[in-house]
Amino acid sequence: MIIDCNASAGTWPTRPPLEAGVGDVWRSLHTHGVERAFIAHLASAWCRNPHLPNRQLLTDAAGHPEVSPVPTLDPTVHTWRDHLALLSRAGSVRMVRLLPAYGPYDLEEADEMLDELRRVGLAVQVQTRLEDPRLHHPRARVPDLPAAEVVKMARRHHTLTVFIGGARFAELRALRDEILDLKLCYADTSQCDGMDSIRVLCEEGLRDRLVYGSHVPLFEVAAGLRRVLDGLDDETAGLTLGGHATRAL
Repeated sequence: MIIDCNASAGTWPTRPPLEAGVGDVWRSLHTHGVERAFIAHLASAWCRNPHLPNRQLLTDAAGHPEVSPVPTLDPTVHTWRDHLALLSRAGSVRMVRLLPAYGPYDLEEADEMLDELRRVGLAVQVQTRLEDPRLHHPRARVPDLPAAEVVKMARRHHTLTVFIGGARFAELRALRDEILDLKLCYADTSQCDGMDSIRVLCEEGLRDRLVYGSHVPLFEVAAGLRRVLDGLDDETAGLTLGGHATRAL
């Protein structure tokens, strides 16, 4: 089974023609063999209250049983406890997303929220990059969140399942030992550039911590799949494409 752990729906301001609903994203993924997808909403990156797009995301995902919505939470929005209670009752939600690079907070400010996520049994995906900052409007540049900050957070909350979203190859390679020291810390493959990057990470010890992520619609599905399929044996490719996500989520 191929499981996409990092996909999104919505629009993106630097790409005006881009408009992808949950159904559009799912059809694009399913055409390439994906059987389950975890989909967030791009609009949450640009809303001061990123919780607002979550209701539409839940509604749109309800028509697609193969889609698990990934709502975005922000610990500086005072209604986050009520919103999390709502999400925890939605049977389709397995994971929530944090976007500290786009929000007015650092990960230490999310500690109380993260404790509550563990209590209600939800995983968390912390997105380190949505788009290469070099492609941003010159008046609206958003720096990447260092993946090392997510690892520090995962260490403070070692009983919480944590996904490092959109980390680059060099970062994951440098953090290998720290990631391996955390039993519930995973990283997706969505922005590991280079056709040999996944093979190298697997050979250097991260084989059991990588999950597939396409970063659709900002990236192409086929390119993300090739990153995983090229150079990996069948067993390793199967674990990366779905086995690890099945265990973790």
